Amino acid sequence: MKKLIAVIMLVLMVVSLAACSADNSPNTPSAIGNKDRAEKFEEDVNKVEEKSGKGILANDATLGNVLTGTAVVRVLEFSGDDKPEMYVAYSDGTKPYANKQQIYGFDNGPYEFFSERKGNLELSEITSKSSADAKAPCIWIYTDESGISYLVIGEDLSKEAHYYSYVTVNPDGTKVYNIVEKFTGLNGKVYEGTYEKIELAGITQDEANAIFAKNEEALKLIEAGKN
Repeated sequence: MKKLIAVIMLVLMVVSLAACSADNSPNTPSAIGNKDRAEKFEEDVNKVEEKSGKGILANDATLGNVLTGTAVVRVLEFSGDDKPEMYVAYSDGTKPYANKQQIYGFDNGPYEFFSERKGNLELSEITSKSSADAKAPCIWIYTDESGISYLVIGEDLSKEAHYYSYVTVNPDGTKVYNIVEKFTGLNGKVYEGTYEKIELAGITQDEANAIFAKNEEALKLIEAGKN
């Protein structure tokens, strides 16, 4: 069950991932649905690529193979309004791997999701790790049965995680957050839906190729939306 609640603070839901599904196929909207939206997404991702370069698998002396450049591009439904958003993970040059992330929403006003803070967590910086001893951060995207996606964030995702939804802004400036009630109090239970889990270091070329192939799928969806 989902509902929209006007609030000031970013929604934070803490749950255990001890028994989570590990499916790597989050749902993708079948169409961009709006020519202007598609053109804006293309403009946004091109700006990132101009600064960070194309996504590649590079080698770091300490971490081994790392994803860098414009490493991840996904078109997903974060806001619950049947209008897709675009997720991008990229490098800003300060780390050997892709260390920044952003959700771009054409329909919902300013891109506020990853410019806000929750406590000491800077959400634009990719810091989540799949385990406490992981050498580098990772990206987890959860998509529920209805097709709504969430960024899964935490210091040690093998123990607990925070599910963040996309922040939308009404014309009057009121912030609205998409909340999934079933997350509350379900520690240790398997959630219906899928996870895409992307390690940013220590991956193989085949694993990187699979990630880049999904990037191409997203870019083709955007290109098709322009027609």
